[in-house]
Amino acid sequence: MCPNGACPARVQESIVYFASKQGLEIKGLGVKVARQLLQVGLIQGVADLYTLQKQDLLKLEGWQEKRADNLIKAINNTKHAPLWRFLCALGIEHVGRGASQMLANAFGLEIFSKTYEEIKELKGFGKHSSKNDRSKIAHSFVEWMRKNKALVEVLLSHIAPTPPHALPLSAPSVGGFFVGKNVVLTGTLSRPRAQICQELERQGAHIQTGVTKNTDYLICGANPGSKLTKAQSLGVQTLDEKALLSHLDQPD
Repeated sequence: MCPNGACPARVQESIVYFASKQGLEIKGLGVKVARQLLQVGLIQGVADLYTLQKQDLLKLEGWQEKRADNLIKAINNTKHAPLWRFLCALGIEHVGRGASQMLANAFGLEIFSKTYEEIKELKGFGKHSSKNDRSKIAHSFVEWMRKNKALVEVLLSHIAPTPPHALPLSAPSVGGFFVGKNVVLTGTLSRPRAQICQELERQGAHIQTGVTKNTDYLICGANPGSKLTKAQSLGVQTLDEKALLSHLDQPD
């Protein structure tokens, strides 16, 4: 890994990862687009994505109204992303999906002010994780936050991550179908996975990355793959997208 944080290749990869399915799922922002935006100087890093203007995109080669509108919309759709997705999108070493979910569930929005001592004592980073593993994650997370404090502050001025179990102010404070349930998503869904995860978490679901004996529901899109096989072997209940949407629309 290049130690130079300003390395052009590293900056580009940080943007691509930020926008990837592992991160905030910004559709239309892949390697080629990130490279183009960097080369023309429209952005210098991930925070600049949130100040992009449609008129600036339309000046670039290959950009038309629809493409520019779609990218701006995709970026705006991340402004209330689940907290764990925001943490994962930062690309912190040793802090992947599982650790991000654990940190978000344990500390909520207070995670940004937590110390190494507080984080390293957190249990459950993984079934087979040792105390040394947790210490490694804690050190990596705290050091990254210390070195990138200004960047995080700028990002949080544009993004208001949704902490676990947080409901929008307009929503009634009632229990939903997925409250307290461990949920895994697999396959291709008709809506962005980040959006579905956000809605599930607003109903109180815990999003898991893999199927275990503690999984309550596996949500299956097209081509579900090995997760469906494992769920069936463990007796985990499966829901197709139609059933999922019916429960999200009518949480009671």
